[in-house]
Amino acid sequence: MMELTRDNVFELADRSRGGRPLVMPNLVGSRFVAKQLGKSSATIKDQLEFAERYGYAPYIVVFYSPLVDLISHWADHLCWDENVVEDKGAVEKIRTLQTPHGELREHTRHNKATQLTHHIEEMVKDEEDVKAVGWIIDESVNTLRERHDEIKQALVQQIVPRVKEIGNRGLSLIHLWMPNEEVLYPHFTQVTMHYFLHDHPQLAHELIEKAMAYTQFQIEVGIEANVDAIQTAVWGYEQFSPRLYEEHIIPYLQASSKQTQAGGLLFWIHTCGHMKGLLESKTYHRFGVDILECLNYPPAGDVDDWPRLRKFVPEGTITKGNLEDSLLWQGPIEKIKSKTWEILEESADFKHILATSNNIFDDTPLEHFEAMLEAVDEYCAAKGLD
Repeated sequence: MMELTRDNVFELADRSRGGRPLVMPNLVGSRFVAKQLGKSSATIKDQLEFAERYGYAPYIVVFYSPLVDLISHWADHLCWDENVVEDKGAVEKIRTLQTPHGELREHTRHNKATQLTHHIEEMVKDEEDVKAVGWIIDESVNTLRERHDEIKQALVQQIVPRVKEIGNRGLSLIHLWMPNEEVLYPHFTQVTMHYFLHDHPQLAHELIEKAMAYTQFQIEVGIEANVDAIQTAVWGYEQFSPRLYEEHIIPYLQASSKQTQAGGLLFWIHTCGHMKGLLESKTYHRFGVDILECLNYPPAGDVDDWPRLRKFVPEGTITKGNLEDSLLWQGPIEKIKSKTWEILEESADFKHILATSNNIFDDTPLEHFEAMLEAVDEYCAAKGLD
């Protein structure tokens, strides 16, 4: 396996000098490797060995937990009651939490075939539920502040052995949500989220400001544990308008990037969905970005002219993407190979990492995954690349 570190990743990603493409499939949150190994989950050792078998560069999440999930382990009154029912086709989950403003209740159904989740019963249904969500964020952040050192040391002790196990065989990272997602994503559907932002702008701002304490805390933990990168996921313009982006995302990206890079770590941004407007407005120039993904092309994304749009990426930034995960899942193999070749051609003069656009679906056929890697080998042979 190649040596891969936070320092040499820029060199490995730079193909303008005729090097072999760096391949780093998106496997955060995916059970693809585990399923190939016939396991319920994949250990760090499993992930490293699978990467070595297929010759790609792995990155491994050594810590990920939304604020409310983490703090529920440290505050009994914030523990949700969950009832999960699973059958062959779907997983249904009902979760409830008692608050001073009444019970919060949510009922979801996840379809295994489509990988989609829909709400049978939404969590936020009235004004009292909005107050309850505000109470959860307040209580979580207060607990974090009161027990800061205790929680921090527990996490560092948990993460350090994982970072050492990875060593220079892959990149270790902490994956975090931005503060707006800590407030919105666990509690609101897309529709109720926008109603909340529109109807309660001051409360939304206050809660997002409070949630920033957790973002800063995770970066602090990452620096002390010596991980390679802090990765965060943010929405594109299909979710947030430019005005909401300015208010609820950019200031926190700027602060997070500054803290991360001051600590010597890579700052890595995954933008879900539409990136074209963010690229053309040079939004990414406003904060330090070491690795930027996922450059998704239509219909899932809107990056339809990548060679042109690549010029709007900050100089020195590594781009990463952009084989559509649904294409890798559905095939056919010929199209997977031709699209992989096309991406390699279009990114030949850039610092670029070939990857899938998002997480590889759990049940992606192995032969489809192998086809992507075979296309890289065929491309290198045709171009005479080492």
